Amino acid sequence: MGTMKKFFALSVAAAGVVFQCSAANLTEIVNAGFEGGDRDAILAAGFAESPNAVIVKGAEAIDGNCSVRFDAPADKHFLAMKFPVRNGAVYMYDIDYKVKKIGKFAPFSVRLSDARGASPAFANVGLAVRIPNVKLKMKEGFRVPSDGKQYYFKINVPYGSSVVMDNVKIYELIPDSTNSYLFSENRDKFDLFADKTFPGMYYTPTALSFLDPHSPILDMPREKFFPFIDKWGQYKYSDWPNKIKSDEDLRKTHAEEVARYEKFGKIPNRDEYGALENSRGGFVPTGRFCVDKVDGKWYFRAPNGNLFWAFGLNSVGNFGATIIDGREHFFDDIDPDNNPMKGYKLIRKVSRPILHYPPDARPRVFSFATRTYAWKYGLTSWAETAAKIKEISDWRMKNWGVSVYGCWTFPEILKKPVHPFILNTDAPKLTCAARKICLQPDPEQRKLFRMVPDVCDPRFRKILSDTLPKLADRLNSRWCVGIFIDNEITWETKEGYTAEAILTCPPEQAAKKSFRDFLKKRYPDIAALDEAWGAKYADWDAFLSERNFIPTTAEAKKDIDDFDAQFHALYYKICREELKKVSPDVLYLGSRFAWRNKHALRAAEKYCDVVSFNLYRDTVENFDEIKDKPVIIGEFSFSRSDYGHFWKGIRQAANGKDQSAMFTHYMKSALRHPNFVGACWFTYSDQPTTARPDGENAAFGVVDICDTPHYDLIKTFRKISKRMFDIRAGK
Repeated sequence: MGTMKKFFALSVAAAGVVFQCSAANLTEIVNAGFEGGDRDAILAAGFAESPNAVIVKGAEAIDGNCSVRFDAPADKHFLAMKFPVRNGAVYMYDIDYKVKKIGKFAPFSVRLSDARGASPAFANVGLAVRIPNVKLKMKEGFRVPSDGKQYYFKINVPYGSSVVMDNVKIYELIPDSTNSYLFSENRDKFDLFADKTFPGMYYTPTALSFLDPHSPILDMPREKFFPFIDKWGQYKYSDWPNKIKSDEDLRKTHAEEVARYEKFGKIPNRDEYGALENSRGGFVPTGRFCVDKVDGKWYFRAPNGNLFWAFGLNSVGNFGATIIDGREHFFDDIDPDNNPMKGYKLIRKVSRPILHYPPDARPRVFSFATRTYAWKYGLTSWAETAAKIKEISDWRMKNWGVSVYGCWTFPEILKKPVHPFILNTDAPKLTCAARKICLQPDPEQRKLFRMVPDVCDPRFRKILSDTLPKLADRLNSRWCVGIFIDNEITWETKEGYTAEAILTCPPEQAAKKSFRDFLKKRYPDIAALDEAWGAKYADWDAFLSERNFIPTTAEAKKDIDDFDAQFHALYYKICREELKKVSPDVLYLGSRFAWRNKHALRAAEKYCDVVSFNLYRDTVENFDEIKDKPVIIGEFSFSRSDYGHFWKGIRQAANGKDQSAMFTHYMKSALRHPNFVGACWFTYSDQPTTARPDGENAAFGVVDICDTPHYDLIKTFRKISKRMFDIRAGK
């Protein structure tokens, strides 16, 4: 690899330069643009002396005249930078990069690790995006634990990757008596109460993918920092395009939006459904949405027979709310009387258990977005607001080139639909959790990741037979593309594990009784089962009572695997049967996989008309979990870090330009893949700055929390929408 120059956190030894920044305890330790054009520029920045690091010029450079390229060998990683860091210090980095070649893993990573290479718990890791030949930015950081161990800042380029970097900046911050309240130790983001200054949030104003090293908050004592959320719900201490700074700003945004769309014009070659005009060919229309395979690629067909691809958007028209109990000091204005909508309650108690909170917690929430929407459009009642939501949403979907409403659409929009929509119900999962119609294994034997419904319990089918008829009018609408039943069922990822867990359930568990009945068909008596399993059951009742035995014989493993497959199949079979009783022609779109195993996949493949996945990744070009069945992406997105939101989301974009590039790359990969018939962006609106009740607070949206569109993303939506069918056809 070559030798590594000694590099210390307070200075760049080779350059002999230390930059002092705005806060007295902030040091800029690297600021490298490589404009020297020689190898000394690489060394001065603290990078490795190695033939794997070379200066590139001209078209290959990112900015200016010169950049540095790192080429990792095919058989090992290349450690491009390593230097020791201080206990308790905060490190922030900002790197422009362009991937030239993608190897086995992310093109490069930035991480904190000890001398053995192990990273401390919950320390952020920066991972480059797997998109070739596009300039992107990585903005991240980490806090070093205060545990007395020596840690190192490392930049790794893995096996076979080649990446160009430029404008590399690294900062060190030592929290002091003025700003230490802003920084918590590394924590599990799901532990919403570990950070005593900012409880209830995944990430805070000092999230290092968000924090500006020159932010004024680094010089603010606690009493000056709070409150940090303005009356519109925005973060007060940073700026971004179209931030609302006055009531007049808010009122004029709609007229500006109208003017923009008049310049945009319509998406060409689309029929009333958003399907491709004159693409029916010899297909006989069914009057409903259906699926069809054309030239080796799956499509939806609109009710008139034209080809349709479901470019969707989730949660359209819904307003987020944020918890205020114990956090009243966060906000400038949560006065419930400062409300333009007569009779509407801006403050409410949550009505059901919240993920990551105690089961009985029912805190109060406040909806800034609802109040801001009413202010913006001059609305004086909830009825006016609901009508305006439908009007604006339908208008935007047409202008944005979005072809279908996805999950959790505001109900008013679907009452008199003029745009295709996908229904969803979470009733089976939520009702099973509330009524404890779920597996109850012994956690000392087999602990489930989260709740798994007991699909063998007759009450599971009853939930569906009670729920689905209430949706009949919408299910039978010609505008209904299909329905997702449940969202992200937390299936175990190992085949057989759920069946093993059922063996440890109490004797009254319906699934355990079903397992017994399954075995009775394979073994003439209990003695035969005992011999095959190496068990000591006295009778079949003893099988039910036993909770501490999981057999390991070959025969037992096969029985466990087979029942596991049957258990997962029963879930999808019941869902399909109950749905088709209500609406025989509607498409069953599955359960939006996040966690899955092969048994769940094969069951969905058998019983779903279209299989659904929530796929948060850089690309879906190599997706191969379903072989020859249409697939729809229920959720994907890239959250931006430059719009006043602290959580970087599941897939981070440093800014709007990067977000648009990542969206384009992802959508093209889906459109070119033969299985995918649609992809739905999550979500319509940015999440509340101080988080929705479960802690999420990212800028996922197409509109911000003040209902102003992110126009850079919308322009990209339209570009993809215009070319959608050409890309699908390989043109």
